Amino acid sequence: MMVPALLVGTLTACTPGSQPVAALAMRDDRPLAILVTCGGDFAQISVYRNDETARPTPTGRVDTLVEWRVSGEPAGEVVEAPLFGTPPVGWQTGDPTSEPPEGQSARTVSLTELTPGVRYSLSGHSGRDSAPVHFTTDDLGRIGADDVLAPVSRRESEIMSRRTFERKAAESCDNS
Repeated sequence: MMVPALLVGTLTACTPGSQPVAALAMRDDRPLAILVTCGGDFAQISVYRNDETARPTPTGRVDTLVEWRVSGEPAGEVVEAPLFGTPPVGWQTGDPTSEPPEGQSARTVSLTELTPGVRYSLSGHSGRDSAPVHFTTDDLGRIGADDVLAPVSRRESEIMSRRTFERKAAESCDNS
């Protein structure tokens, strides 16, 4: 039993960990996803429902993933994408609504709005996977004009200045 655990630990240690390169901001009273691209030539940003609907069933499967996503080629180091709005130039909104592939039970449904009392997670990928930004609609009102909600660990997010977030994200890109 110890060998498989040691092997899993060794394999995961070789995989680059998720980085604090995504954040949530507010612009004109609307949520805005921010992704520092770490030099990647393809990027994706997604927001998904992270509550009871996303919890595994007794068999370990998630039956429904409720998600919004955009993807494309980043035009610069920092990409901004308004949630549920027009994607950045050259990007496409994913239409994740789908039935599960044969032999699987999970299906994907489009997330089109944020509901009070529901927990969400924002994540992204471009050169690196981002650590998730966990939030509810209550958090949106706490984000100031020059602030973002950004991950400080895989489980926690906090308000910080956008300048601080972008500096830390760029450092994270350089150090990984």
